[in-house]
Amino acid sequence: MGAVVLTATMLTGAGASTTHAKTTHVKTSAANLRSAIVNGGTITVDFAGGAWPTLDPAPATAETSEQPIFSAIYGGLFEVTPKGALAPELATGYSVSKNGLIIILHLRHGVKFQDGSPFNAAAVKFNFQRDASPSVGCLCQPFLTAISSIGTPDKYTVVLHLSRKYSPILATLATSMATFIVSPTALAREGATAFGTHPVGAGPFEVVSDVPNATLSLRRWRGYWDKGTPHVNQVQFVAVGTGTSAVSAVASGTAQIATGNAIGASDISTAKTQGGVHVVVQSPLNYYWITMNQNIAPFNNIAARQALYYATDTSVIAKSLLFGLGQSTQVLEGPGQAPFYGYKVAGFPAYDPTKAAALVKQIGGLSFTMQTIANSPVFVELADALQKMWQQAGINVTLNILAHPAAVNNLITGNLQAQLDIYGIYLDPDLSLQTIIRCHATINKAYCNPAVDNLLAQIEGTYDTKTQLKYYGQLFKIVNNTDFAAIPLTTLPSAYIESPKLHGVPNTPFLYLNDAYLTK
Repeated sequence: MGAVVLTATMLTGAGASTTHAKTTHVKTSAANLRSAIVNGGTITVDFAGGAWPTLDPAPATAETSEQPIFSAIYGGLFEVTPKGALAPELATGYSVSKNGLIIILHLRHGVKFQDGSPFNAAAVKFNFQRDASPSVGCLCQPFLTAISSIGTPDKYTVVLHLSRKYSPILATLATSMATFIVSPTALAREGATAFGTHPVGAGPFEVVSDVPNATLSLRRWRGYWDKGTPHVNQVQFVAVGTGTSAVSAVASGTAQIATGNAIGASDISTAKTQGGVHVVVQSPLNYYWITMNQNIAPFNNIAARQALYYATDTSVIAKSLLFGLGQSTQVLEGPGQAPFYGYKVAGFPAYDPTKAAALVKQIGGLSFTMQTIANSPVFVELADALQKMWQQAGINVTLNILAHPAAVNNLITGNLQAQLDIYGIYLDPDLSLQTIIRCHATINKAYCNPAVDNLLAQIEGTYDTKTQLKYYGQLFKIVNNTDFAAIPLTTLPSAYIESPKLHGVPNTPFLYLNDAYLTK
């Protein structure tokens, strides 16, 4: 990846389509150490709790947690720097019109997909149109609805015309599935189903073999546009069940990176005290949260939702269960997202088991089933702790531990009473929030308040951070203090564990292996 941070220029009108984004050159450790970089070898990534049912980023079955895999195969239009800025990748820059309704992307010249077909404006347009089609089911589809038309004035320029101001558009192009551009030629040749196992991108590595949700073998693609990279010959992704086994693999040398949602606080705490590994702590995008289905009993009664708020002590969870590595929070946002509102909201219903018990008595008792996911023991431990905590207020909970696809399907269809999960994922918090608290959201159908929708529209309608933060404050007060809609718990302790022999992986919430290399 080139060491350039992008800053948008403002255009005076649509006619200024050749204006390029300003760039600021920054030194990076990879650039400074270029002469010391070693080429060759294999990186094994133990993907704890990870799954990849398909390697096609567009279908609904694709998981956003697969980002390290997708970035390795496809690269991306942009990457995210350790400071949260956008850096050029397959796009070299962007421009935003003065009225905020035109986004111009400038693409890298001379790039080819791994099948030899050209990476160009037509390919990017095809991908955006595919992602925006509801029938495809991309998780990024709601983020592209503001695009009214797409122009391609030349091979290396894409012009997005927006029907309304939409401030998360750049984060969409950097951190959602829309950043991963597939080869239209290969997709047409393979067909949608086969392409999910034999994908073709323009990233640093190409697929050798794939056993979905188990093992994935990639090799260096010698036609990669960034000459001299990647440095390693192969990357192996291995799905493992627990963070403990992933960390042990790195310590023993059988893996070089342990990553994934199953890397829990206990794994991070243990890794910090043992030799033979480096712990790279990240600024988390994700947070633990509980959603309650307001469409059915018992949570169609606001008193039931209030009781659960008052019965939940997030500070205990952060300090004991998460070893002090998770931050107790009152917002549905992670500190790695931008802009970050902060951890507290004025008027948030504080832990008060007496109030909780009184509300439970008032409504004649409170019993429900809460589902969580089985791909990490952390979720089960957290669910068990909450179950015991709530019992103190007379709340009875049955736990339903499900495979992640089943849990997500229940959330989408509304076939649940409550769910414990993590969320966040995207660089811009609006992208996460609109999928879980907007009316008729793609993921969570359990909540709808037009006032919240209006605030999301206000956030999306301005590029001014201070104004956005003002609206976020109003939004969180409605969601938490008025509707008691979803309970934020703690930030997700976020880290990847790497071998001391591994270098060149930037410390961002997203895992990029472009510049990674190994030493003896």
